[in-house]
Amino acid sequence: MAVIKSKYLASPARKSTWARSKVKYGFIPELPNLYDNFSVEYNLKLFARLFRVSPERIEQVLEQFGLLKFRSSQVRVLSKGLKQRLSIARSILPDPPVIIFDEPTAGLDYNITKEIHELLKNLHESGKTILFTSHSREETKELATRVINLQEGKMVFDGLPNDEKCIYISLQ
Repeated sequence: MAVIKSKYLASPARKSTWARSKVKYGFIPELPNLYDNFSVEYNLKLFARLFRVSPERIEQVLEQFGLLKFRSSQVRVLSKGLKQRLSIARSILPDPPVIIFDEPTAGLDYNITKEIHELLKNLHESGKTILFTSHSREETKELATRVINLQEGKMVFDGLPNDEKCIYISLQ
């Protein structure tokens, strides 16, 4: 992904380690990659230890994502929407400036999709750069400030979501 080549990558000149450079990016896969037999809170604690995140930050993220009342619940009993919320919370725990989403609302119902959209908007308003993939024209139009359309691995459009060419390409 050429888009990600930036000042955030580790460089020998800055003597950054790979573990520290990973904190610069949050990644949320289409299918949440969580520990189903552990609690919501323990999932966050495991990740927090990996990136040396404070317990206070865990509390902040639990509250920010509406997960406080689920903190003791095992992940396996959560709805798909709550799992997605936890996946997002876990990925932003180290407070990365760039967050990458792969189909953030795939398979979610309308209400949960709207919730996830609000979370994405709030993250963007807080200064985060959000990259996401989507097959939904409506979702792209609502959330994106810039669109890159790919066809067969080649970029065929780079511009604004309301651009006529973008709309035409997405309908093909």
